[in-house]
Amino acid sequence: MLLRRLPVAPFAALPLALLLSLAPPAARAGDHAPYSLDMLTAEQKALLLQRVDRYALVESFLAACGRPPELERRVRAIVRGCVERRAIELVASHFRRSLAARAAARWNCESEDTRRRIRLSEEALKQALADLKRACHAPES
Repeated sequence: MLLRRLPVAPFAALPLALLLSLAPPAARAGDHAPYSLDMLTAEQKALLLQRVDRYALVESFLAACGRPPELERRVRAIVRGCVERRAIELVASHFRRSLAARAAARWNCESEDTRRRIRLSEEALKQALADLKRACHAPES
């Protein structure tokens, strides 16, 4: 698998951040109920799972290059109490299956371009995790 096929743009939002952003405005307005997959349309659920696959690709790439981001652990810590447990488990299960499907992938981690992509991926993940934290722990209005 070539790194050139790895777009940077999809790293701008984590899948559970997508779940939060796709929730109807009334659900986001401070009713404090956990976000659930039932808030999403079928198309939004499909988009969510596509993004999960992309994050599994990023996790696989960074882990192979000695920089494992441990996305599942980090996301779980942020969304605890904010996203319904069933939604978390469904997304995490899909993420793990997607990771397993990429287990045999080999990456060239030595080139200057790859080091640049590692840096960009890590920066994008850091921002996405910060955005997720803000969405889940927003101050009450």
